[in-house]
Amino acid sequence: MRIFRYIQISLLIALPLIGIIAQNDIRIQTARDSSVVGLDIPLDISVNPNSNLKKFNIAVLDRPAIQRIYKDKYNFQQQDTTEETDVDFEISDFGKWTGQDKAITIDKPVNPNQIRIKVWDAGAFMVIPYTVNESSDTIYPDKLDQYPSILVFPTMNPNDTIRDFTPIKGIIKENKSWKDYYLYILIGLGLLLLILAAFFIPKLLVKRNKPQLIEEKKKVFVPAHITALKKLKQLADEKIWKDESRIKEYQSKLTFALREYLENRFGIKALEQTTGEIADSLSKLSINEEDNNTIKNILQIADLVKFAKAKPGEDIHKKFLDETIDFVNRTKEEVQNINNK
Repeated sequence: MRIFRYIQISLLIALPLIGIIAQNDIRIQTARDSSVVGLDIPLDISVNPNSNLKKFNIAVLDRPAIQRIYKDKYNFQQQDTTEETDVDFEISDFGKWTGQDKAITIDKPVNPNQIRIKVWDAGAFMVIPYTVNESSDTIYPDKLDQYPSILVFPTMNPNDTIRDFTPIKGIIKENKSWKDYYLYILIGLGLLLLILAAFFIPKLLVKRNKPQLIEEKKKVFVPAHITALKKLKQLADEKIWKDESRIKEYQSKLTFALREYLENRFGIKALEQTTGEIADSLSKLSINEEDNNTIKNILQIADLVKFAKAKPGEDIHKKFLDETIDFVNRTKEEVQNINNK
């Protein structure tokens, strides 16, 4: 009987350790470091094929939740994840595995397997795997900083906007009134004024001025990329983003140059459209998805700086300027084609 008791005690001690070891066999990666509320975020998950892990959960934690876990890193028996963080998210696609809610079941060894999640809150979050033992205790991995961090921005996806259409009704005929002939009355009065003017004006004019020939200057066509690159080079030389008080001015000048180039190069009303409408317009053109996401990200960060007083890092400003210059150079219209217009 003592032998069985020792075995039971050993199993109780080993279960948390097995959960911790299993957690170290899970690796999560993503190609995105930022996203938008409600959009799919792809996650590549690899599991050590030599481990016995068959099921694990996914958590999206905010900074306070991660700090609490780090503070108690040597005692992994935590409460349920819904009490650790208020982040609202869901697993929208389990890939080649199956699952329910936030729990993933490994049906067959697939490395890596790509799942997709949707985060419904804005902020800075980290994606963490965890297991739940038989006593319903949550077990997190020891090293949390090896898992991806994602910045989620508050905005609306244009594809999620629902457009309601009113059904077409039959034509209702109305009785005609003098207002229906308003246009004809105006035309008649105009003709009468022209006749009177033709009769009286020659008599009133004593001196005729010689007609002056107005020479219309020929407009010089400047390609869209020349104008955009000139403004972007001036921004790069001024480096006004280094002055914290001029960050809003810098983002306004950068996004104006980008919107002006999109309008002059691709013929969309980018100077009048919102960020979501620009992304919708570009998706209908020959702009690849990567460039579309880059432009949308630049415009969304600028919106946060201008309207929400956000303060991105200095490296973000230089990165967005370089990405804009690179996009203009890659999509500029060839000079030969411009001369043929």
